[in-house]
Amino acid sequence: MSQRSIADAFRLWEAEKALHVKPSSMAAYSLTVRTHIRPFFEKRGEISSQTVREFVGCLDRSGMSGSTIRGILTVTKMILEFIAKEGLMDILPVKIASPSRKLSRLPQVMPIEEERQLIRYLDSNPNPMNMGLMLCVLAGMRIGEVCGLKWKDIDLFNHAIHIVRTVYRIYLPYEKMNKTRLVVGSPKTLDSAREVPIPSGLVDKLIRIRMGKGEELFFTSCSDKPTDPQTIRRLLYKATTMLGLHSIRVHSLRHTFATRCMESKCDVKTLSALLGHSDVSTTLNLYVHPGLEQKRSCVEEMMGLL
Repeated sequence: MSQRSIADAFRLWEAEKALHVKPSSMAAYSLTVRTHIRPFFEKRGEISSQTVREFVGCLDRSGMSGSTIRGILTVTKMILEFIAKEGLMDILPVKIASPSRKLSRLPQVMPIEEERQLIRYLDSNPNPMNMGLMLCVLAGMRIGEVCGLKWKDIDLFNHAIHIVRTVYRIYLPYEKMNKTRLVVGSPKTLDSAREVPIPSGLVDKLIRIRMGKGEELFFTSCSDKPTDPQTIRRLLYKATTMLGLHSIRVHSLRHTFATRCMESKCDVKTLSALLGHSDVSTTLNLYVHPGLEQKRSCVEEMMGLL
């Protein structure tokens, strides 16, 4: 089994899968394949029961979270089933069991004092890029949603933002591994298309930034082309480094927003709508992380009843 035949099998799977899933989902699949799965099997030179077991073992020792490993193995199963079904290679059925994870890492939540420092910095430098990052902090918006905002989506009269599109990168089939294209598409799910309030204190700044800009221009780039989400990631890294804060991912700002809302006694249904979730269980399971003080308060309230 040559490396070329392995590469061809992966490319055929990507092309077939791209016909049936949204481009945003395909982008995630392709990234997983090209980052984790394809390099491993091409290096081994074959796909067999033995190499699959080795692959699972390598993932188990990688230090990645259980959810990340399960996602990689889910894509691996899909590829193996496709290869077997199409008869691309002579592969015996392989049962893939996800490694057990006794401990799972909680998503990162920014300490409140560091969050305040970041907000003060962004507030004192009110340009479109910084205000876009501020919407991640104070509105829980996804990075792609911020990059996809146009001025016509920002209702400065009613102090509301209409989220109707997102920006993401997709890997191009049959191209080199680093060949990608920036895409403007629909939000992640139907419930992701939503209306969120503009945080207090930002309206006046947005009005000043808006002066002379057409409705069809993208908000953060102020042009007819959207900002690459990676630019926002670099902006956050630069800001936190300059301020001496702990490094944090842009998506972790969304977790931080949800945590602060819960600390402020926001009901879960409203928070779920703000985040654009179709089910409150998603909000509870993925975005609500009670801190020690919340736990302490809960225990103290319980003690008050005794």
